[in-house]
Amino acid sequence: LPHIRLRDLGLWYTEPVEVSVAAFDAESGVEKVRYTLDGSEPTTENGFTYLMPFVRVSTTVLRFRAYDKAGNVEPVVTQQIKIDLDAPQAPELLETPTDPTSQASSRFVFSHPEADVTFSCAVDGAEYDRCTSPKEYRLPNGRHTFAVKATDLAGNDSAAQTHAWTIEALPPDPADV
Repeated sequence: LPHIRLRDLGLWYTEPVEVSVAAFDAESGVEKVRYTLDGSEPTTENGFTYLMPFVRVSTTVLRFRAYDKAGNVEPVVTQQIKIDLDAPQAPELLETPTDPTSQASSRFVFSHPEADVTFSCAVDGAEYDRCTSPKEYRLPNGRHTFAVKATDLAGNDSAAQTHAWTIEALPPDPADV
C-alpha cells in the first residue's frame, strides 16, 4: 500500500509556501499521487497528478492520495495550509485625551473590525507591550505620543495608529501647600 509524507506545514505562514509531497511503496512502487486544492476528493478523474513541488499564496485545503502499481489506493489525506500575506488595517482610536489637557491620567479606547487580532501599545517611543482596550497611563507634564497596533493570527502587524497630546497640569494651589 502506498504511503504519503507531507512536509510539516505548521500553523500560519506570512509568505508563499512551497508544497511538496513524497509517496513511498516498498512493494509494487507508487504509480501516481493525485491532489486537489479546493477541498474536494482527489480521484483518477478529479484533481491534479502531482509532478513537482508547487507554490500556494493563499489559504488552501490540500487533499491528496497515492495509487500504487498494484492498484491499491491510499485513503485521502487532508491538510489545511494557512497563509496570510496581508497585514491587518491599523486599529481605530475611539477615545483619546484632548490636546492639550490638564489631566495626568490618559485613557485610550481602541478597536478593530477583525475580532481575532491582539493589540500592542507603546507610549513615548518605548517598546510595544501587549495591551487591551481601554488602556490608561498616568504621565508627567509634557508632550506625549501613544501608539497602538494590531497583530492577526498569522503574526502580521498593522501600521501603528498614533495620538499625540500635551499634558499641562495646573500648578498646585498655594492654599493646599
